[in-house]
Amino acid sequence: MLLLLLACTGSKPHPPADDTAGDDTGRDNTATDDTATTACPDGEPPVVGDAAWEQAGLVPAVGMHTLAGDGSWPVWVGSHATGVWRADEDLLWDDSLVTITHTLSEIAIEAGNPDHAFRSSGGRLQRTTDGGLVWTDLTLGSIDVEPLDEVWAISVTPWQPERILVVMESGASWVSEDDGETFTFASYAPIREPPIVEDPFAVWGWRLLSEPEVGGRVLLTDAQGVMVSDDGMASWTRTLDAPVGGYSLLRDPLDPAHLVVGGEDAVYTSEDGGDTWSTVTIAGDVAGGSWASDGSWLALVGEDGSWTSTDAVTFTEEPHTLHMPMAALIQDDGRLLVANHMGVAVSEDRGVTWADASEGLVDRGMSVVAADPTCPARVFAASRCGGGGVSSDDYGTTWSAVDEYFHYVMEVSFDPIVADRVWAVSDDRLMRSDDAGVTWDEVWKRYHFHGFAVHPEDPDLLLLGSVAQGVWADTSAHVYRSEDGGETWGDSSTGLPESEASAHVIRYWPGNSDVVILGTYKGGDVSHATGEGVGLWRSADGGETWSQVAPDAQDIAALAEADGRMFAGTEDGILVSEDEGLTWTSVPGPATWVLGLIVQGDVGLAYAFDGKAWKSTDGGYTWEVLDDGLPPNPNSWLAQVSISADGTIGYVTVFDGGVYRLGL
Repeated sequence: MLLLLLACTGSKPHPPADDTAGDDTGRDNTATDDTATTACPDGEPPVVGDAAWEQAGLVPAVGMHTLAGDGSWPVWVGSHATGVWRADEDLLWDDSLVTITHTLSEIAIEAGNPDHAFRSSGGRLQRTTDGGLVWTDLTLGSIDVEPLDEVWAISVTPWQPERILVVMESGASWVSEDDGETFTFASYAPIREPPIVEDPFAVWGWRLLSEPEVGGRVLLTDAQGVMVSDDGMASWTRTLDAPVGGYSLLRDPLDPAHLVVGGEDAVYTSEDGGDTWSTVTIAGDVAGGSWASDGSWLALVGEDGSWTSTDAVTFTEEPHTLHMPMAALIQDDGRLLVANHMGVAVSEDRGVTWADASEGLVDRGMSVVAADPTCPARVFAASRCGGGGVSSDDYGTTWSAVDEYFHYVMEVSFDPIVADRVWAVSDDRLMRSDDAGVTWDEVWKRYHFHGFAVHPEDPDLLLLGSVAQGVWADTSAHVYRSEDGGETWGDSSTGLPESEASAHVIRYWPGNSDVVILGTYKGGDVSHATGEGVGLWRSADGGETWSQVAPDAQDIAALAEADGRMFAGTEDGILVSEDEGLTWTSVPGPATWVLGLIVQGDVGLAYAFDGKAWKSTDGGYTWEVLDDGLPPNPNSWLAQVSISADGTIGYVTVFDGGVYRLGL
């Protein structure tokens, strides 16, 4: 099995927990029986050349939550995790349009010209006029915008396509009369916070409907009801006060005063433009919907099923097995598209039957890879967005999704004692799987964590490093220690300086578990693009106290243990120590930031910030460039390398490229 954990940019921080808090979900974190194992997949390794890297199987993108179109082709789909794509009537999504930052809001298009589109991405508002070949960042007005205030709703006015309406997470409402070149602040809509839910996959969608004619009414849903504005968003009135599906606010194409919005076990309808609402009871909660462009029928979708109607009064319900459907789009040819967590589904019989229509939806934002040291075909990897996971049983040749939520994975580690136990550091959480990555439990949630290590003889002894910048920041870069498998934690940072760095990578010395090496790195935000580390540190008492070694090294992104020695990837290349970390010397090879590093037997692999991969055939003492077949690194400060347990395949992650393989 090859599991890919998906991760992304930060959201609002969780409240801090007690230092000794364990699993706040109530799960049992004690060691489990290590005699039961998950079968290692059989099969020969793929035939991969040793002279050039090749792309492994494409990773399916997940987290689809919005669709945009006017009934004609092409159509757009956006993911809160991995980007935006476009497809024509063949429903083959164009991955040349993939951008690795996530789409936060609904995509908005110009009616009759779907090549003219707007989206929110990574906190930015962007526009394309050529079908997504080029996206232009737009500036919202002249007043300062809150740093975490992001665009959550966009609308293109049908009677004047240069008139663009935008509402931000704070409720700040903006109007542009020149296609987004400049914006004027209108007001703050009275937005309500979404309810707290336990489902980490939950995505809150808003829908903004611009005026259907000059002087008409603007409508907005914040998932907590419907608001109306009759003065170009200068003021707002909430006319429906009830939980609703954010992407289900619909306007009848034949009668602008006729509105529909789905709610919890209900559909709300209005005949007067939203002044008053009537209720139709249904069995299920609605997330999204669409009205056919000729007004002949509409469709609503939710986790419990789909509903269709020709009069917005009586609804026909059809069950489905789609996972977290969020948005719907009815095409003029009668096909119904639904964006859901696992991709896009299509129905040609109004929701009676469904087929997958996700070809081309791929995630290329890889940053973490870790091969299972006991199972050659099993590898774990990670990208930057919270879309769950994908798995492969064939060295990454093919992939399928895993139904578990991860958010910006930093580290994946295999327990050296307990069979099938895998650990993952995911933003502010430490996660554990006891069945080789099939299911996961949350062990501890508090800070932005990064470095992690399991004692080589004691599976209950854990070390976990924190990050002191960005969302979920700790007060300083600390090392935390647990002696009971993660149920309780204590600070184990004596000797470490106060800093805004990342306690980035932790490794026990091979053959002497009293010695632990800690590499610190740039703290920055969750992408570790800014800040600076505070060097390389050594503990001689199992990680309880620390002293600095190799004082010339500042930023250490990777450590690689080998027989009797250890290598460190620094901002100036690779260092090696043969005396349990007391002294370190440089080795011939890369002379720049080394982001990923592994040595397994005589073979070593390294990946540097300049996009070059390196290979060693003498156990890490000398290195030669071997980067044929790799795309350039788009300024990512996170990347990793790994080697399969049988030593036949090497892996590297290239952000904006994916997972690449090399025959060894």
